[in-house]
Amino acid sequence: TPKIYDSSILDRFEDCYPIGWYNEGIDEVTAEKFGIMFDSMESQAIIPHRDRQGNLIGIRVRNFKPEVVERGAKYTPLYLGGEWYRFPTGETFYGLYENGEDIEREKMVYLFESEKSIMMMDSHYNGHGMSLATMGTNFSLAQRDILLSMGVKRVVLCFDREYQDEWYGEEYKKWFYVALKSIIIGLSATTN
Repeated sequence: TPKIYDSSILDRFEDCYPIGWYNEGIDEVTAEKFGIMFDSMESQAIIPHRDRQGNLIGIRVRNFKPEVVERGAKYTPLYLGGEWYRFPTGETFYGLYENGEDIEREKMVYLFESEKSIMMMDSHYNGHGMSLATMGTNFSLAQRDILLSMGVKRVVLCFDREYQDEWYGEEYKKWFYVALKSIIIGLSATTN
């Protein structure tokens, strides 16, 4: 079970979000819905992660300092006051709190890798994105069980374009088969 952090930590950040995200299709209503903030001192967007009940379980940041991004630290857990605001990403999804009700009602979900994709979909569908992010290319049994507990019957995998050259490679086929088999087995068990 992820640790729960005090949400008042978010009060220290600015209530705004990157203009680049706006230009990519994330509107102000969505940024507010997901609690996106900004830390101008560190030049990073603040991305709160919440569990299904709305508890703050972690905070990731999107760094904009070129030297930090060049080191491969584009997205990292927030480090503040000697504490890392990290969480086990394989035990949850981004967007679970914000989109859970729509997903349960429709019994379907679009799975993406990144938080931004969830927000872009939310803006595009006027607050009803029905999507979650895995925060990477891994899909765990714990995540499968979350979908099952929500009554999901249909899963649409929407992983990043950067892997399209690998789609027909053996490693990708192996990964895709394992993830898909895990979803199908779980969903089949609920319909029998």
